[in-house]
Amino acid sequence: MAENLGANFSIDITNLKAGLAAANRAIRESESEFKAAAAGMGDWTKSQEGLEKRIATMNKTAEIQQAKVEALKKEYDRLISEGLDPTSAKATDLRIKINNETAALEKSKAEIEKNKTALEQMQAESKAAADKTESLTDKVKRQESELSDLKDRYKEVAATQGKNSDEAKALAQEITELSGDLKDNKKRLDDAGEAADDFDQSLKKAEKGGISAFTVALG
Repeated sequence: MAENLGANFSIDITNLKAGLAAANRAIRESESEFKAAAAGMGDWTKSQEGLEKRIATMNKTAEIQQAKVEALKKEYDRLISEGLDPTSAKATDLRIKINNETAALEKSKAEIEKNKTALEQMQAESKAAADKTESLTDKVKRQESELSDLKDRYKEVAATQGKNSDEAKALAQEITELSGDLKDNKKRLDDAGEAADDFDQSLKKAEKGGISAFTVALG
């Protein structure tokens, strides 16, 4: 038997039974490693790290399962080419094993895709939240610049035309409205920062207690 437990798992059909046994051990070991890593995560499906580790584990599992399917098919083809009766019990048993291993492989692939979708959605939501905060920050900076320009313009008009001039009054109104908007946006930005800090602290406490981030988010 020749096998590689690294990036490309393979099974030599000259000793198929031993190769399949080694493959099953590798899958069990990989699964145990994931369980050990996920033990301290609470609900691993609610964390990016947990999903990434699960995807990596299932990729390895699927790779090994693929090797098992290929080895069984090669053995079946070899035996048939050597004259094994396709209707014999041995041939039937091999086909059943091929079908069962193929089903297990497809199940692993489905789990991988499910977790990839969950991870992509989590990453998208995180990016959207970051973009929203960044957008509000940019808006505050722009409004501060506009307000400064309006105040400079008002001083100039007030000095040359008087505070009671139509243009000065219009500028004063713009300054009042923009000041109000800027104040509201600054408060929203401060609230968002405080909420993020509070959530981060709650998450750290929850992780120490084995509570998931999802539970913390629900409050």
